[in-house]
Amino acid sequence: MTCAALLTVACGADDPDPPVLTVTARAARLAPVGTSTPGVVPTATGSPASAVHTPATPTASGMPEPPPTPTVTPPTAPTPEPLRAGETAQVVRVIDGDTLVVRMDGTEHTVRLLGIDAPELGDANGQAELADQAGAALAALAGDGAVTLIAGDEPLDDGGRLLRHVVRSEQIFSVELARQGFVRAHEYTPNTPLYGAIADAQHEARDAARGIWAPPIPGLAMVVDKVAETVVIANDGGASVDLSGWRLVSLRGPQAVQFPAGTVLQPGATLTVGSGSSQGDIAFGQRYVWHNERSDSAELRRPDGRVALFWDDPVAG
Repeated sequence: MTCAALLTVACGADDPDPPVLTVTARAARLAPVGTSTPGVVPTATGSPASAVHTPATPTASGMPEPPPTPTVTPPTAPTPEPLRAGETAQVVRVIDGDTLVVRMDGTEHTVRLLGIDAPELGDANGQAELADQAGAALAALAGDGAVTLIAGDEPLDDGGRLLRHVVRSEQIFSVELARQGFVRAHEYTPNTPLYGAIADAQHEARDAARGIWAPPIPGLAMVVDKVAETVVIANDGGASVDLSGWRLVSLRGPQAVQFPAGTVLQPGATLTVGSGSSQGDIAFGQRYVWHNERSDSAELRRPDGRVALFWDDPVAG
């Protein structure tokens, strides 16, 4: 029986005791990010100058003169942009894990912290409690004292909020929240200074399973094909993984699909989640889910909202 057939049996809305969906079919292995797609011929870019044939030029003696040796300049790593001079503000209150209100010159301003994204208050996809914890973590950092606000190249968002790094006593709030595991690193172009430090702090939190990050499951992997509107979850580990009640979430939407009770991914098996016209073992209810021109990362969340797998979209913005 195919995965799709098994799923159809397990998802019957009128069946009070749905049978177990055990995904055992082996599909194509997940290709590492950056590998070529079958049927697509890669286009060479950045070829070295020595790969271009230059005809030899005859000399007065009749012997061809060898072409000049090309000079290849190795690329240099970009220099991190230094932080700009900051503004002093007084913290008034915290709204959520990445937003607070400050007072400057007698006027209150809403500040959106740069480089991070916290779970949303009232999240319907399992992270409401984690959102409260993220807000409490920011409140503990902010207190009610003075902070320094540091702007990037884009000082305001579309809603008029100040886009700032918030610092006190050389402690950068975004980096510390990421280290505690309460937020995700998010690169908001062109406000990219400190993103590397935030991403490093996030990796530390994920490795330690802090905050929103669940302990990793050996062999479990996920790849999103935004153009094809498919997500493939693979189990290359040695034990089955019970995905009952787990949610796959598109962070930009946020659209989500919850896996039915009895969804079990056996060792060596893959599970495909489709949307739009894409066929899969499980389907989103929406026609279009993944944004092709802007960043749209994906999370596979346990029933308690903690993130078991995270697919970081390489498209920035």
